[in-house]
Amino acid sequence: MNLTLIIDLENEYRKENQRVIAELMKKYSVIMLQENENSWKELKADNMVVITDEIHAALKWKGYAILAIEHDRRIEGVRYAIENLETIEEKDIKVVHARKFHYPLVIKETDRLIIREITENDAEAMAMLYRDKDSTKFMNLLQDVVEDREFIRSYINHMYAFYGYGMWVVIRKEDGVFLGRAGIEHREIQKRTYHEIGYFIGSAYQRQGYGREAAEAVMEMARELGIKKLVALIHEKNAPSIHLAEKLGFCFWKKCMDGEGFLIYRCSLSK
Repeated sequence: MNLTLIIDLENEYRKENQRVIAELMKKYSVIMLQENENSWKELKADNMVVITDEIHAALKWKGYAILAIEHDRRIEGVRYAIENLETIEEKDIKVVHARKFHYPLVIKETDRLIIREITENDAEAMAMLYRDKDSTKFMNLLQDVVEDREFIRSYINHMYAFYGYGMWVVIRKEDGVFLGRAGIEHREIQKRTYHEIGYFIGSAYQRQGYGREAAEAVMEMARELGIKKLVALIHEKNAPSIHLAEKLGFCFWKKCMDGEGFLIYRCSLSK
């Protein structure tokens, strides 16, 4: 989707940041509000992100995706804000837009896969995947109610929005087929919270390298997020998953006391 940015900044601050604005113009269609007071009104709100330091931004731009710039003030009522325009990143714009209009963020693309956030529309595909007993026989520690749209909505609004990661879905690029899930969760082990990698490919699509491809993309994302270590909980009888974890660089750490027959593997992500 090609987004349009509306720049609604005080004149002096806008002039001080002409270099940053020029960089944004290379990537997006940009409307400077002071120069085009009405040109944006014919555009659809769901195709725009407003970048503003307007103190009443939440009221003025109600219904729009807003990224507030709080360079010398506190802007109330907005969900996303950064301190200075100079620190703006492309991911800030994408996240603000996605959260406002409930679009899933694409986390990673590999040669064959798209790893993206879950949506409520994935509920049916998820339910079918989890009804596959061959795929889920080693997953008795799974806690999320994947068929529940209310759960999915809450997960998006809390896990994704707060942490910037979670369990994502794995889609095959060539035909859009829903293959499974992969991502990063929180796991409490002996009263300490760890980052846990998860990967789950439906039985019909296993033994084709999708699991490894997805897991490697998740590990790359974890590094980008500044995560230093990952753990993996694997049932002792799940030989293929243990083999994959070892290929990914995970080593056995200890037995899990919270689930019978589960082993804990861990991996350092330092480069």
